[in-house]
Amino acid sequence: MQQFWDRYASRNEPWDKKWYLVNLEFGEEHKENRSIILERLQQIGFGILSTNTWISPYYRPNEIQKILTEFNMNTGVVEMHGEMKIYRDMVAFVDNVFHMKDLEKPYKNFIKVFSKKVEETKKLYREEWFVEGGYSLPLLHALGWEFLSIATDDAALPKTVYPAWAGDEAAQLMIEFRKILLEASIKYLEKFA
Repeated sequence: MQQFWDRYASRNEPWDKKWYLVNLEFGEEHKENRSIILERLQQIGFGILSTNTWISPYYRPNEIQKILTEFNMNTGVVEMHGEMKIYRDMVAFVDNVFHMKDLEKPYKNFIKVFSKKVEETKKLYREEWFVEGGYSLPLLHALGWEFLSIATDDAALPKTVYPAWAGDEAAQLMIEFRKILLEASIKYLEKFA
């Protein structure tokens, strides 16, 4: 979850218009770890440009080095960081690489479901029966699980690259609702301390 929030913070910062490309050639000794490595790349905000080439608008050399070290991949790797000319509509390009439109529907569903719940919970979260009954805990779990299931696949691209994004509204809803539920959950758990 923290990896998403790190990317989300970067989304709101000025972008230097440089792309970070990583090309990985998987030799026989690394084939068994290929899917794990590719999943890790996605988790840190990379999208697949072509079969072995991954791209991110964020410069992440430390995270890449950590993955390479963990899997002992010290050969067959090419990293590039710099400006890149894209001869296609930027929104179409990033949708193709990062599958942003695929995330739109789950984010909108998250917003629909949890915006109703947050309004209901705002009326209840300080009520003694709500706090004492621990009703915030299952809501907090459901909120975190639903959001995480979407956000782990989200590169949280810079606003200059992908300005209209349902993930912004979903992230703000997550922050607001989590704050309310955390307050009630802490009060509930204090009685066990």
